[in-house]
Amino acid sequence: MVELSQRELGIKFDNYAYTSLADHVDFMLTRSKENLVLDNQMMQWEVIKLYPKEVAVAKELVTMVEKEAKVTLPDSEVVFLTYHLVNVGFDKETVQETMELSKLLDGILRIVSLETGKKLDRTSFNYSRFVTHLRALLIQIIKKQERKNDGLDPIFGQLMKQKYPETSKVVTKIAYFIKEKTGYQLSEDDEVYLILHVWRVSNR
Repeated sequence: MVELSQRELGIKFDNYAYTSLADHVDFMLTRSKENLVLDNQMMQWEVIKLYPKEVAVAKELVTMVEKEAKVTLPDSEVVFLTYHLVNVGFDKETVQETMELSKLLDGILRIVSLETGKKLDRTSFNYSRFVTHLRALLIQIIKKQERKNDGLDPIFGQLMKQKYPETSKVVTKIAYFIKEKTGYQLSEDDEVYLILHVWRVSNR
């Protein structure tokens, strides 16, 4: 699994990442034994859009586990493993970029906490997903990488803002903060993804 991931994604597993992957597979098999399947259709839609390469590799890795352990795993495991691979890949940034990233992350999390009036649960899966999404977004911004619009239906974005008006206001402040600190203007798609994440992390 490690060799395939490193070859296909250009990431490197240190001892911690290697052990973490072993734990991940162990939990994967435990969930299978207990028939625990989490409903995450929105997550699947999100990760396929954001991390197509990691999703493709995660599918191959899940297939490897299924063959070796002689089990059938749900699609949700591909999503969880995709996030795991994304986190491993975050070791590529420089010290300066890491410092800038940390300041931006801290500022955004403070905005969410202050504007929602809630203390975020740093141990929750929704918090982990939110931070993973923010890191991926911010690293691309910091590195000035070209970011393509995912082509979400504009009507969907309008519906999201109507359904979650308070969360939308929080995301507007996050967008302003990012623009002030980096000069980057979030796209409509960026804001839709953030609305989903901010709502989940502050309401679940």
